[in-house]
Amino acid sequence: MARSPKQWQSLSLALLITKADLSPDELTRRLGTEPDIARAPGEEQAFREGAGCWILTATASDVAGLLDALSPRVAPLASELAALREEGYRVQLDISGHIDSGMHHLTISPDLIAELARLGLPLSFTTRSSKVGSDEDLMGWDPPTYSHRRDS
Repeated sequence: MARSPKQWQSLSLALLITKADLSPDELTRRLGTEPDIARAPGEEQAFREGAGCWILTATASDVAGLLDALSPRVAPLASELAALREEGYRVQLDISGHIDSGMHHLTISPDLIAELARLGLPLSFTTRSSKVGSDEDLMGWDPPTYSHRRDS
């Protein structure tokens, strides 16, 4: 009997808005919704080299659930998010999850890719790992320094 591949655990999806001079209060006013996480530039627990951030998040057990949870919050903001991108804000969606050492899969169907594409935002992926395998382990690397995730 074939074993099913290990999947990412503790999945989350975030609408992530960052900029060096970001004002969380101003973004909240412009977008008309409260963020789940917000930090002004230079606050303790700095974000991406001290930039400010404004984040909406969702958690679920699969990518479809993530999109179902976050899409209704993000879709109505499309025109304002496009304006923010024109003004130099970094606006993206980030799918993150936890893996053990070794190879893990994150399954995203073509239909879900199409739904994500309809939101019109860049997509990134961030993994967290409780232990790192050997140097030859394909997933044995540290997450990028620009990730919005912080170790606890």
